[in-house]
Amino acid sequence: MLAPLIVQELFRIIRRMTETGDLAVILVEQHAHQILPLTDRALVLERGRAVYSGDSRTLIDDPQRLDGWLGATGGGPRGGTTAALVARGEA
Repeated sequence: MLAPLIVQELFRIIRRMTETGDLAVILVEQHAHQILPLTDRALVLERGRAVYSGDSRTLIDDPQRLDGWLGATGGGPRGGTTAALVARGEA
């Protein structure tokens, strides 16, 4: 696990990269609740199968749904669940 200051710096860099041009950034992150606000689209995979593909805002606005997949408000992700998140730009 990265130190909180390093995580904050990474988020700042990612935000700057995606806001300054037509650059798409694809992130794979188990702790999606931290990165979703920086992204436009989300793909949630559970054991290699897509269980959600769509707007990131939809997941932000439905924490129960997100928590069911990733444990975003609880004790971490369920085994085998990962979110691939696209931050700004076209992918």
